[in-house]
Order: sequence, then structure tokens, then C-alpha cells
Amino acid sequence: MPNDPAGDVPDCVLLPTQLGRAAPLLTCERRLALGVLSLAIADLRGCGVVSSNGHRGPAAVAAWRRRMAREARTWIDAEDGAWPYSFVNLCSVLGLDPDAVRAALADRRAA
Repeated sequence: MPNDPAGDVPDCVLLPTQLGRAAPLLTCERRLALGVLSLAIADLRGCGVVSSNGHRGPAAVAAWRRRMAREARTWIDAEDGAWPYSFVNLCSVLGLDPDAVRAALADRRAA
């Protein structure tokens, strides 16, 4: 659709408009939380930032993406509330239900 401003946005990006009522309330703390959560979702979906880390080539990129996806899945599945930037704490800052987000990500991954 030509007039769709989000038409060129990759599927793995979480847009502020997807947060509904929380979008106008994006404080610095919430923006950081959203950034961390968005990066984890991108990593989980295999379209996150790839560190060159001295490695080049498609095999190295694929290995890096698999590693980041595993780490993102571990972080999302954890119930750790002790760390300030744990998944459950970031969901709390953003007013999101961690289990609902997990379910949405699981549905998306299965599709």
C-alpha cells in the first residue's frame, strides 16, 4: 500500500503504535525498555543486528543469528525479577503482560 508509512518496516520491528495506550506515555525509561525488548524480539526472529566480531560470511552471520535467537529465547522465558532489565521487569515498565507477550511471540514463531 503506497500511503502506508510502515509498509517498508521489517516484520521484526515493534512500532510504538503497537503499544496502544502506552505509546503517548513513552518516557526515557520506557523508551529504553522498548528498545531492549524490540532488540530481543528482532534477535528471536532472526533479524537482529549482526556483530561482525571479526567473522564474515553467510555461515558466520547464520551462526550469530542462531546464538542471539537462543539467548533471546532464554531471556524471554526467564521469570527473573531480580535484574532490572529482565523480561518480566521490562514488560512491567511497559504495562505489558509477560505471559501474553510470550504467547504472542510463540504464535508468531509457529506461523
